[in-house]
Amino acid sequence: MEKEKQKQDIKSIEKDAEGPWWRESVIVFWHLSSWIIGPVIIAVLLGEWLQNKYDIEDWVYLAIISLAFLASVYGLIMEGKKAVKNMESMEIKEKEENKEKNNKIIINPQDEDSWRKYLDQGK
Repeated sequence: MEKEKQKQDIKSIEKDAEGPWWRESVIVFWHLSSWIIGPVIIAVLLGEWLQNKYDIEDWVYLAIISLAFLASVYGLIMEGKKAVKNMESMEIKEKEENKEKNNKIIINPQDEDSWRKYLDQGK
């Protein structure tokens, strides 16, 4: 009984270390937002600098921004795939934990059938 309580305490500590329930959603939001904003801002700044320094034509400026957009799309796809994989693995982990909880047999000392189920489980 004491070992079972220790296991529950360890699991609750692990859950606390993971953070609140919305943590993963905020992280995914941050990563996706940075893939949208980051490359475009870099491209605009690079295009402005090139235009001021080397007096490039407008089509080069637009080409740089277009490449940044393509990089954003690529990053969004890759980050989305990572997020889906992470969510699926978390879901599988939760199902396994729930399955373990549901497989426990409650033994009633006065009920002979519950003892038989407990003994059969060990085989």
